[in-house]
Amino acid sequence: MNRSHGVLLIPAALAALARPASGAHSTVKIGDPVQTAAQYAEERNDPFTPLTLSWPAPQRAVARILRLQYGDPDKATKKRFLWRDKAPWKRIELEAKGRRFLKQTVEYRASSDRWKDLKRAPLDLSVSRRNEELTAAGDDESKNFLTLNIAHDVAAGRVRPEQARQAYSRMLSFADSGRSIPAMEELLFLPHEAQLLGITAERYQRAREAIAASVQDDPNRPDVPQSHGNESISAADTKED
Repeated sequence: MNRSHGVLLIPAALAALARPASGAHSTVKIGDPVQTAAQYAEERNDPFTPLTLSWPAPQRAVARILRLQYGDPDKATKKRFLWRDKAPWKRIELEAKGRRFLKQTVEYRASSDRWKDLKRAPLDLSVSRRNEELTAAGDDESKNFLTLNIAHDVAAGRVRPEQARQAYSRMLSFADSGRSIPAMEELLFLPHEAQLLGITAERYQRAREAIAASVQDDPNRPDVPQSHGNESISAADTKED
């Protein structure tokens, strides 16, 4: 499935934010076309490929893409591939069966009340306060990025727990329409972390505003935070195409 990544927003404020992302580092994305067969000419000598012969096509495709991006798994069986400590992930699990067969885990720290909010959020998210972990489950790495970025906004108080599914669904619909969603490209947890990942301050702020705006028609939503630094969204940014 091809999907572009970039900014999300409700209809009125979305147009100018939905532009091709610039400055992002190049990575292989889950869901991109599987590389040509020529790149796998040595598969007959590959100990991992035989393990996936009985897997459904989507899982086999994702297995290849993950190996291109993160290298060979640390543990592999006919039921599951496992990678450990592959930045930004603490753990990646690819399962042979199930609809949400790709599970990706990050370390996460939050106050006790925020952990409660995270558990309430209706996302495909597993929360472990004891291990300080968040795990997103889906069929696509870009969707897992989106789940975790929205979860972070829930923990930060920018999105109410009950609004999380609304934000997720709207952002997916915008991506399906061909708009670019930065929150589906990488983790956008903190400005300094974003900077380390090569994300510009403008793109970081646009992604944050976009998630908040995806639930702005809800009268109970929290206030959208002010811009950090010198970047802000102008009136031109909110005009309809």
